[in-house]
Amino acid sequence: MKKLLFISLMASALLMADTPKADANTFKYENETLRIRISKNSVNRIVLPAAITGKIFSQEKNLNIQSNGHEAYVKVIPSKKTETIDNKVTETEIVYADKEAEVFFLTENKTYAIVFVPDKIDTRTVYITDNSVKKEDIEKVEKASNEYTKNIKNIFKLAIANKLSNSFTEIVKNVKHDDFLFLSLFDGTNYQVYKFFVFNKSDKTTEKINQIVKNKIVATATFEQNYFILCEQNK
Repeated sequence: MKKLLFISLMASALLMADTPKADANTFKYENETLRIRISKNSVNRIVLPAAITGKIFSQEKNLNIQSNGHEAYVKVIPSKKTETIDNKVTETEIVYADKEAEVFFLTENKTYAIVFVPDKIDTRTVYITDNSVKKEDIEKVEKASNEYTKNIKNIFKLAIANKLSNSFTEIVKNVKHDDFLFLSLFDGTNYQVYKFFVFNKSDKTTEKINQIVKNKIVATATFEQNYFILCEQNK
């Protein structure tokens, strides 16, 4: 019975080491401090939803943190433990601390608080998601210009350059029709953008594509690279 109780307590401790999340390496930030296990003897990669402009943490926690854009690389700094006999070093051991360390990552609009829990695990890449930042990014794209037509053109250009998925939610389709390929649907706050690759440019092909969407079409555009983009206002 004692053995079963011990195993149960160990399992509970492991579950509590990480803040609840969508999957093993993705954490949803809801304006509360996250607790994340990291490898104590390897470099860990943390991907935030916004570019890091600064970081605040106590140097005594023995952490080395380097940041680049949205990413931070976190490494626990080891210490040396030596044994001496007659003033001669007989053994040197590298020791990695198990101290938890709270780090504040600064971004343009928000500060993310994370408590890192060093543990005997493999190197880890962790993704932090934040729905409020995603919504802000979507609105930045959709409101890139005060003029309606320029705004739509901006969305079209991003769709052709495969950069729209950075702020919209991309739903990959890859559905083949006789005259065209339905590539992707991008879902935004005010608009949905449909991306097609056309094999045969004609009014008939365009009509077939329009029938797929049907609702509140606000603009379309055909490009020399045989791409056809259609923008629909969200309901």
